[in-house]
Amino acid sequence: MSEPRSHYATTRPAARGYRVEFDGRSIVESHDAIELREHYAGKDYPPVVYFPAAAIAGLETSASARTTHCPIKGDASYLNCGDVVDAIWCYREPLAGVAAIEDHYAFDPGKGFRVVAVD
Repeated sequence: MSEPRSHYATTRPAARGYRVEFDGRSIVESHDAIELREHYAGKDYPPVVYFPAAAIAGLETSASARTTHCPIKGDASYLNCGDVVDAIWCYREPLAGVAAIEDHYAFDPGKGFRVVAVD
């Protein structure tokens, strides 16, 4: 009998739309987002919303040199958004368990971005 995984992630298509607000204005909105939820040591964390590439196409972005590695998602690449450095991340080749987030983008709430649900 195998031991249950203590750290893993699940994805699902968002049941509603989401938008990203920054500096008091809406900058991105999509009804095709993916919700990724991490599960660790018996805890379920709030979902991180990943937006499809088409949703961020109108933003002023530039590539960042920053990369990170997550053992359950893979290697993340970052984008600067306007003057905000490392504002957005993406898994261009995510691990198999979270393949749904391939070429989807998440915004860093620690950089002033706020993701809100919309109807």
